[in-house]
Amino acid sequence: MKMFGRNNKNDQEILNNKLTTEVSDLTQQVNHLLKKEDKLPGINEDIQNISSEISELKKEIQSVKNENVELKRIIEDNKKNYDRILDSYNQQFSTLFLYYDLKSKGPLRNFQRLNQELLNFVVNVLEKYDLKYWLDYGTLLGAVRHGGYIPWDDDIDLGMMRKDYNKLIEVIDDEIKSNNLENVEVTVNDRLEAIRISFLQIAYYSDEGELLAGLDVFPSDYVDTPPSGFAEKVIEEQKIFIEKMKEGADINEYMDDYYQRFNLSLDEQNYIVSGIDNNLRGNSGYHAYHLGLFKKEVVFPLKSIKFNDVSYPCPNDTDFYLRDLYKEYNKIPKVVVHHFRADNLNRKYDDEFFDRQIKKFEQINDNFGK
Repeated sequence: MKMFGRNNKNDQEILNNKLTTEVSDLTQQVNHLLKKEDKLPGINEDIQNISSEISELKKEIQSVKNENVELKRIIEDNKKNYDRILDSYNQQFSTLFLYYDLKSKGPLRNFQRLNQELLNFVVNVLEKYDLKYWLDYGTLLGAVRHGGYIPWDDDIDLGMMRKDYNKLIEVIDDEIKSNNLENVEVTVNDRLEAIRISFLQIAYYSDEGELLAGLDVFPSDYVDTPPSGFAEKVIEEQKIFIEKMKEGADINEYMDDYYQRFNLSLDEQNYIVSGIDNNLRGNSGYHAYHLGLFKKEVVFPLKSIKFNDVSYPCPNDTDFYLRDLYKEYNKIPKVVVHHFRADNLNRKYDDEFFDRQIKKFEQINDNFGK
C-alpha cells in the first residue's frame, strides 16, 4: 500500500512538471505573438507603401507604353513621308535620265571615253580570232536604256561563251604586248590581296598604278536539258567554288569536274547558263550571284545595238535578258551604286592627261592588224 502511494505521488509530480512546462511554452508563444502584433501596424504600413509604389510603377509603365505607341506612329508617319519624298525624287530622276539627253562631263566623261577605247581594242582582238561576245550587265542596260553608259557608270561588261572565253585568255596577253600596251594588265583566277577575281578582267593603269579603265568579261556555259533543281544546285556549287578558290585549288581541274557533274558542254546546246566563275569575293563576303539560265535563242543569234553611236553585239532578246537580270530595268533604281573612281582621281589627272591616253588607244585601234 505504501509503495503504491509513493508511485502515485511521483506520477503527480511528473504531470505537474509537464503541465508547468507546457504553460511556460504557451506563455512564451503568447508573448511572441503579442510582440508580433505590436509590429503589425508597421508591417501593414510597409505593405501599403509598397502597394502604392507598385501602382505608380504600373502608371509609369503604361505611360511609357503610350509614348512608345505614339513614337511608333510618328516613325511610321515619317517613313511614309520619306518614301513619298524618295518616290518623288526617283520619278524626277527617271524623267531626267530617261527622257532628256543628259551627258556626263568632267572626270567621269574622261573615264567613260577611255573605257570605250579599251573596249574597242578588246573588240579588235575578238574579231581577229572570230570570237563571239556581247554587251552584258550594266553595259547592256546602259545601251538599251540610255544609248550608252548608265550615267553614273564608268566600266565595261562583256559576255562570252566558254570556248571563246578560253581562247581570249590564251591570246590576250600576246596582243597586249604586240601593241605596246605595257600598262594594260589581265587578271583571271588570281588573288589580289583579300580579293579573288575569277572572271577575266582587263585593266589599264597609269604609270603611278592608278586604275584608269576596266573591262570585265563573264563566261557562260552550254547545257542540253537542265534537270529539275538544276539552278539551285548550281547556286550551291558556286559557294563551293568560291571556297575552293580561297584554298588555292587548281581551277582547271575543278572546272573539268564541274563540267562532268553538271553535264555542261563547250559546244552548242539547247540552254545557256551563267558561268560558275561569274563572281567576285572580297572582305565584305559573298557578292550576290545571279544565275542566268536561258534557252539558247535568248542570246543567239546575236543582234546589234548602239553604244555611244558605235554598234556592238547584244543578246537576241535583250528585253527578256535584262528583265531576268534587273526586273523593271526601264526604271531608274531608288538606290544607285556609285563608282567613286572619277571622284577620287579628279584632282590628280586633268583633261589633257586623259586626252593623251585616249589618243594612244585611238591610234592603236585605227592601225590594228595593219
